[in-house]
Amino acid sequence: MGASMDAPIGAWLAAAVLAVLLLSACHERTPVDPGQLTGALAINIEGLPPGADADVRITGPSGFARTLTGSDLIAPVTPGRYTLRFNDVRSGGFTYATQPAQIDTTLLPGDTLRYRARFSVATGALAVQIDGLPGGVPASVRISGNGLSRVANGSVIFGDLPPGTYAIAIDSVNAGGTAFKGTGAFQVLVMASTTPTTLAVHYDNVLGALLLTATGLPPEASAPTATRPTARLQGPLQVDRLGTVGEVLALPVGSYTITPQPVTVGTRLFTPATRSVTRTLTSGARDSLALAYQEVTTPINITIDNVVVTQAVQRADNGIPLITGRDALLRAFIRADRRTTLRPLARARLFDGTVPIATLLLTPPDSGVPTVPLDGVLTSTYRTRIPADLMRPQLRISVEVDPDSTIGEAQRSDNFWPAGASPRALTVTTVPPFTVRFVPIVLDGATGDITSATQERYLAVARSLWPIAQVSADVRAAFTPSVASLQPTDANGAWNALLNELRALRTLDGAPAPTHYYGVVHPSYAEGMFGLALVGTPVAVGWDRKDVGTVAAHEWGHNFGRLHAPCGDPPNVDANYPNIGAATGLVGWNNAGDALQPANTPDIMSYCSPAWVSEYSYTRALTFRQNSTAGTARALTATPGDGLLVWGRVVNGTLVVEPAFHVDAPVTPRALAPTHLVELFDDAGQVLERYPIAAERVDHGRADDGHFAVVLPWAATYDSTLTTIRVQDVRSPIVATIGHRAGSAVMGLLQDARTGAVRGFIRGTNVTPRDTARMRVTWSDGVRSRRIMVQK
Repeated sequence: MGASMDAPIGAWLAAAVLAVLLLSACHERTPVDPGQLTGALAINIEGLPPGADADVRITGPSGFARTLTGSDLIAPVTPGRYTLRFNDVRSGGFTYATQPAQIDTTLLPGDTLRYRARFSVATGALAVQIDGLPGGVPASVRISGNGLSRVANGSVIFGDLPPGTYAIAIDSVNAGGTAFKGTGAFQVLVMASTTPTTLAVHYDNVLGALLLTATGLPPEASAPTATRPTARLQGPLQVDRLGTVGEVLALPVGSYTITPQPVTVGTRLFTPATRSVTRTLTSGARDSLALAYQEVTTPINITIDNVVVTQAVQRADNGIPLITGRDALLRAFIRADRRTTLRPLARARLFDGTVPIATLLLTPPDSGVPTVPLDGVLTSTYRTRIPADLMRPQLRISVEVDPDSTIGEAQRSDNFWPAGASPRALTVTTVPPFTVRFVPIVLDGATGDITSATQERYLAVARSLWPIAQVSADVRAAFTPSVASLQPTDANGAWNALLNELRALRTLDGAPAPTHYYGVVHPSYAEGMFGLALVGTPVAVGWDRKDVGTVAAHEWGHNFGRLHAPCGDPPNVDANYPNIGAATGLVGWNNAGDALQPANTPDIMSYCSPAWVSEYSYTRALTFRQNSTAGTARALTATPGDGLLVWGRVVNGTLVVEPAFHVDAPVTPRALAPTHLVELFDDAGQVLERYPIAAERVDHGRADDGHFAVVLPWAATYDSTLTTIRVQDVRSPIVATIGHRAGSAVMGLLQDARTGAVRGFIRGTNVTPRDTARMRVTWSDGVRSRRIMVQK
């Protein structure tokens, strides 16, 4: 094309030069009619940000009209009256304008009209920074002025605001059964600038005041040395504490259950007249509550209120299923009707159906039987560990306190759990082994720190909080991806691309259905993005720098089908998560350290720490694990050399299809509920194959983003006929193709020359000896592939 254009251009230049020479050689010049002279318009645009187009409308004589998007020289043009209108430009959330916005001028014959339009930012921005609210709770900050009205429900930047003063109204909000009040400026001044004005809003609990008093006690109860009565207060935001009579308590407003405690005055016992009362604090004004007491003359009485068996988290009714083959904590909530230092014996009997299998002695509280055993205090309850081998599907339990009647109670019917002493059946179920294949990732000269000696660091947290019993783990040969350097915010998409290559690796390895692939990387940074996972598919990647057990447990939670919990501002929050601030809502137990986890601990699927697991996440992960192996499709065939790897991903709605490879790998079954359709074409556009596949969701990104890596059945003719692969979303018009590039090698697949194990991908042909030593390389031109190099 270039040669055909050069000839006429060259001829035109030669003719022009000849004309100039001839004219200059004439001794006489022909007069020029001024009416035949033309002019030019030279418009220079300044001040707009890179990539922003101007909108300059020019009108002139004889119907002349032109729109400019940048600086330009327009010639020739007819002399006369011209109007230049410079419309405002919006770019990057701001408006840019020039003054004046319109000029009218006259272009004289033979003249050049030169005009420089200097644009500057004409609007501003307001950065609203909100803190103090539990995760997932929307704020209510109203901004109004200059003809606009905005509402901030969280930290946000409002751009393109007209300059001027804005009024700020901060509404109180309710969360977790209590109220939060916000404080901040009543007005802000927004300037015309790309630097936002900052509005800081801080929310605090609205606190009430409660004074506890007591009636029915003798005068000596008020002596300075007397023991003051106490009451347990349970209320909003998982408040669970003891309050003392005579103390003014600062508490979040809301409804409280108040349980008075028995008190001893000298040798006399006084118990509350009522078991508990309810009181609602509605404002900061001080409220008071009188606790009525009455003297008890009967012997001490010990009661078992409840028994709870947990492995990670449990309800008071033992409604969360337990799993076989894993230790459990048995807690008996035993109380006395008065203060005492007595520590009577308590024992649990365990049955497999009707057959007795064990009798376990419970450890009593150190200071004696409490009047109120606290759920969040391990040492306030009787407890014992049930060994893993006793956790069986037909497990039944009964508990008795003071079985030998050593403390002289008047009645003993409440010394048994359950009432009547008949053992209670617990729900104990079985889960499949948790199988993990760790993959050391070699990237930027560093290899992820994972070996058989260090793998327990990654497994420990998951063993404690997820429904896992038996673990089978190994470490695969290292894998070198073709991705760019990892970045803290994944601005270059390298984390996503790495996860996609790990997904392809698992497919090529023909891993058994339940096997989790977990890549371990060593990024150059110490703070930032630390992991990424597929949702509901056992592929994830995480770093090796810190909190590796928590990171791995979080990513495996995604593999178990869990989205994020609302704390720490994560993407893709589960809208059905039930608790404010991602709180677990129940006291948990960490069997590794024999420690309780408070009910306000954030869920492992949030971005907050320290973390534990909620009933919501645990039970859904349990259901997923029990159903996943039964519902996972098996490979159709494992015949070597019979597959075409088609893989890629959807990122922010854009479909990326990676180069395909002829591989020795099991064929992927056709998807029963496809999201995408793979089509293979020859050079005549004839369809060679149509194959439905299902893309798998990523824990970051949009809801329709996902990854796929499938092996299609191979046909011998593909080596010569296959020219195009097209992948289309069956739910939308999104489609992408990759074609045959004859003579080009766009990607290489590295495999161990001896075993055939996949060791990495190469983009382009930039290969070093280290990459190929003892490796064989299969090159792909996009849709066809061939092995052209073997080094040993």
